[in-house]
Amino acid sequence: MGVTFDRHGIQVNDHLQTANPHIYAIGDVSDTPVPKLTPVAGFEARYLVGELTHPGAAIKYPVVPTQVFAAPKLAQVGISAAAATEHPDEYRVNTLDMTKWFTYYRFGAQQAQAKVVVSKASGQVVGATLLSDVADEMINYFTLLIEKHVTLPDLQRLVLAYPTPASDLQYLY
Repeated sequence: MGVTFDRHGIQVNDHLQTANPHIYAIGDVSDTPVPKLTPVAGFEARYLVGELTHPGAAIKYPVVPTQVFAAPKLAQVGISAAAATEHPDEYRVNTLDMTKWFTYYRFGAQQAQAKVVVSKASGQVVGATLLSDVADEMINYFTLLIEKHVTLPDLQRLVLAYPTPASDLQYLY
């Protein structure tokens, strides 16, 4: 069959092909550099459909948010605060207590914290770790900010519905 694997999964190239070029592997079974998550498998499936119908570029993974569903919820995307502190010339880490922000105050959040990693060179958010009751929603906003290279001035040019967690994004830079 020509498929090789180890404890990390089935070995694939950057087009998700196995050692046998007629067999592909995606999702939980493949050895890829991203977390084994349902939305990642969907991303790989969409890539593979395109690759099978119109072969082309290697797969390029976007930043992938992860989360722990607890009370409060914990979510992370991009460069972690721990990794950023190892490169203080490149990154600034903003540690924020958000409990007094209107979004969290209005529903009586006991705990709402964020660590936001900002590139010193570009002023763009490159990572975030969130702990709050709405971290699962907020991490998706951060994923967009990172993927689209949004700066604080870019964000301040938007009018977002208020009061919502999205309207508080301007305070996180």
